[in-house]
Amino acid sequence: MHLKTFGNIKRSGFVMIDEEKALGNQENLGHTASESLVSEMEENHQEDFSHYSAKQLLHLVEKYHKKELSDQEVEEAYQLFRQIKPHFDNIVAHQKEEALQKYLAEGGEEDGFMYKQDTIETKFYQIYNQIAKKRKEIQKKIEETLQKNLERRREIIEKLRELVNNETESRQTNEIVKNLQQEWRKIGPVPKGQSGSLWASYNALLEMYYSRLSIYNELKELDRKRNYEAKLAICEKAEKLAEHPSVKEALKQLTELHEEYRHIGPVGSKEDQIALWERFKKASDVIYARKKELIEKREKELQENLVKKETLLQKAKEFASFTGEKIKHWQDATLKLKELQKEWESIGQVPLEKSKELTREFWQSFKVFFKKKAEFFKSLDENRQKNLEQKIALCQKAEELANSANESNLEEIAEELKKLQEQWKEIGAVPEKQKEAIAERFRKVLDSFFEKRRAIFAEKERVEKENYEKKIALCERLKSYTAEDLANVDVESLINQSIEEWKSIGFVPRKQITKAKDKFYNALKSLAKKITDSEQRDYFALLVEVKWANLNGKNATKELAKIEQVIRKRISQLEDEISTLNNNLGFFEISNKENSIRGSFEEKIRKAEAQLKSLKNQLKMLRNF
Repeated sequence: MHLKTFGNIKRSGFVMIDEEKALGNQENLGHTASESLVSEMEENHQEDFSHYSAKQLLHLVEKYHKKELSDQEVEEAYQLFRQIKPHFDNIVAHQKEEALQKYLAEGGEEDGFMYKQDTIETKFYQIYNQIAKKRKEIQKKIEETLQKNLERRREIIEKLRELVNNETESRQTNEIVKNLQQEWRKIGPVPKGQSGSLWASYNALLEMYYSRLSIYNELKELDRKRNYEAKLAICEKAEKLAEHPSVKEALKQLTELHEEYRHIGPVGSKEDQIALWERFKKASDVIYARKKELIEKREKELQENLVKKETLLQKAKEFASFTGEKIKHWQDATLKLKELQKEWESIGQVPLEKSKELTREFWQSFKVFFKKKAEFFKSLDENRQKNLEQKIALCQKAEELANSANESNLEEIAEELKKLQEQWKEIGAVPEKQKEAIAERFRKVLDSFFEKRRAIFAEKERVEKENYEKKIALCERLKSYTAEDLANVDVESLINQSIEEWKSIGFVPRKQITKAKDKFYNALKSLAKKITDSEQRDYFALLVEVKWANLNGKNATKELAKIEQVIRKRISQLEDEISTLNNNLGFFEISNKENSIRGSFEEKIRKAEAQLKSLKNQLKMLRNF
């Protein structure tokens, strides 16, 4: 078309028709078929979260539970919620139905049922609401940005239109067009629905401009070559993803590659375009096949769980016809039913279409059983009233015992209260309305007593520890006396005063009794050992033994008799030994050689006679005690 004619057409108002036709020939040619295929495959191969537990779903989004999130993280979290929230809602609905059926099975009325979210549900919805709020704020900003981008793109189109309508051309005009192209690329996205018409006008105007310059075809071929290389690189990345160890991560990256592929312009020929897409689709199918295997495995698990739950359902139905004549029969049956319930709850999910009916039938069996059980226990009201009277009597007795408790009878009272506890356990159930009150009354008495007992023991332990420290200090004080100190004091008074002080201090911890006594005994003995005068030393050594015997509650007379017997025996031994030594001494003649041996015998005799004298003195002292 001649440029002048072209200009006349634009001025006559038909330029948008030509621009849209240009878009139809260029933009849609390479994308229409591939984009529809990508869209269809993405819909058929979304990540399957149906096999995830509530805890696992929460774990997926917990990383977004923080104050500061980037816009990308918010969008990433929102898109993840779009996929997993329906599954989470389904799990919550399932758990709510389970809870309702269990509540009804235990005798509750549907109008009175209230479902309380657990920690996992509360946290999940808290994170979701946080993300939804932040995304709304971001979307508002994005809309404002999109509108600004729209205005900027429209301005560029108008500038291009002016350049195209201008029949003169120059190097400066080419530079302006290039700058406008660069500016166009830098501008972000525009509101949905505006992109196509904008691109149509923009692309058509550029094509018209480059056609006028007779270089359009060269630029187009160069652009398509680059597009070909970009799409080829995406195919290679997709093929490598087939070996990725994580199917989930591979799918995520594949989705990103599909998005990138869609936004790359057309390639050279239609054959090249189809070949590239077939290669990309083939690589994608490998990953989707792995995903399909996982889904099939999950379906198999769901079916296996269904078989297990159907088996448990049949067992549960047997309890619906249960009858018992004794409380124990009903208790045993209840325990078995509870075990059945635990096993039921330990089994994972079943196919959704079977879940509701299966759950309803299972809990219906519980409802029938517990209704019969309630009727049975209703007939025991009279016996429960008697049990209540017995427990009231036990409470009164426990209160009397607790009120009479003091430091001297704590253990006796504790034993009596423990017996009452055993009696309490043997008494059967009481009316439900009084159950908590009577139990609280009995528990309050016991708690109060044993708390008081612990406090007394703690105080007693503290005092005994102080007593131990005081007794050890007394021992150390006695051990610190020197021989010079003892020469200036009345040792017997010191011993007597120390013993009286020891007795006045009081009890020490049971584990420390022996240790404390040994230290005190050794401290008293150390006083006697430090006295220089031998007779006084012997006297006070005997005095310590006698005092120690009295302190430990032993019979002093008997202890003295034992000591006297030991001394007399030793005196007899020494006398025999001295006699033998004197006899042996007579065999030695006086000579230089035998002087050393004779001296040895004489030394032994002197030591034995000194010891004999000491023992006889001790014997005399004993008679004075």
